[in-house]
Amino acid sequence: MTNQPHDALFRMTFSRKEHAIGELKAVLPPALVEQLDWESLRIEDGHYVDEDLTKRQSDLLYTIDLRGHLMAIYVLFEHQSSADPLMAFRLLRYMVRIWERWVSDHADAKQIPPILPVVISHVDGGWQAPSTMQELYEMPAELRASVCENVPSFRFIIDDLTQLSDVEIRKRALRSLGAVALGLMRWSRSGAELIEHMLNYTDALREIWEAPDGPEALRMVFRYIALAAEPIAIQDLAEQFVVFLGKEAGEVAMTEGQRMIEQWRSEGEARGEARGRSEGLREALFSILAARSLQCTGELGDRINSCSDKATLERWIKRAVTGTSVAEVLADDSKELS
Repeated sequence: MTNQPHDALFRMTFSRKEHAIGELKAVLPPALVEQLDWESLRIEDGHYVDEDLTKRQSDLLYTIDLRGHLMAIYVLFEHQSSADPLMAFRLLRYMVRIWERWVSDHADAKQIPPILPVVISHVDGGWQAPSTMQELYEMPAELRASVCENVPSFRFIIDDLTQLSDVEIRKRALRSLGAVALGLMRWSRSGAELIEHMLNYTDALREIWEAPDGPEALRMVFRYIALAAEPIAIQDLAEQFVVFLGKEAGEVAMTEGQRMIEQWRSEGEARGEARGRSEGLREALFSILAARSLQCTGELGDRINSCSDKATLERWIKRAVTGTSVAEVLADDSKELS
């Protein structure tokens, strides 16, 4: 299971034209927004241009018509805990790769399409790193203007989610899933408070749930919350959504939670094959307990770490899915815990 749920939510949401349009209209310069033919917006395959891009799942490349001319928009979601001080250089590398591929596909071209770089960020404390290529040059600041015509020079657009309130996000012309996705990304570092903020999106969540692909989209939302906003117990997550979406949605949350737990267990077993089955099973057990917000410290944690019996560990893992405490999970294996 990916350790970056941000990537999956970002791509699922903004690889859909209707959601991409709402986000781009909100962050691009208003004068440009008026000139773009939004019906022509296309999602392109940007992963062929660079080995780094092939590994990334948090970037999208769009093309759109600008008064009869092609424009590209490269959007990158920065979900690291701190801003990359060389982001402008990183973007320049990606832009050059995109141009190289475009030129190779248009051998007779005399010009290249402009690429507008956009960074969506939720780094801790807001974006504090340079946002222009000029700032990266090691030279006296007062002389940078004198060389700007002779060196690569651009400013990328930053959509700093940490500076937005729920009200500001909801004011954007976003479809329901787009608004919820930005809200989740905005507050994912707030831990359990994320659920409280989602109460500001209840109407959007209801629209997502009632859409034809509602269960699939809502599963992604549940998965994101469970993975990105620790420590939230899966049962608590399901119960919170039942309040305003109904019992069926809660069952979807529980089903997704169980699927995640089973996957953690399978991954733990796979790791066990490589490093010793007992170690892998212990890791799987700790992952399940953490996902359900069951605190495992002191004597109980020591008991798990010292256990090398595979049958016992497998029994604990099965019980960890429904147990209400770590003591309950381990109780019948020690009179001291009964």
